[in-house]
Amino acid sequence: MRFVPGPVFATHDVEVGRHDVVRRFRRWARDEHRREWCALVLLAAYAPGLAPAPLGCDLDSAAPHIRMSRLLSLLDRSEQQSHLDQVP
Repeated sequence: MRFVPGPVFATHDVEVGRHDVVRRFRRWARDEHRREWCALVLLAAYAPGLAPAPLGCDLDSAAPHIRMSRLLSLLDRSEQQSHLDQVP
């Protein structure tokens, strides 16, 4: 699955794979890609599971990209309700 944000405000493209997500930056003059990579690395070290895990990056290419784990989705409503029904 691939999401391509609109051309006016988009700073990146997102490719969603089965187990990972790749963000390809369209603009990086303000080092957005480096800041995001640093944030993912710090969150993985100090708050694992809170954000996607960093899986790889190419920060120096002509179009920098970051690869991260794909977070599990929330339980759907029927599963949430069945869990709530079991709470005393």
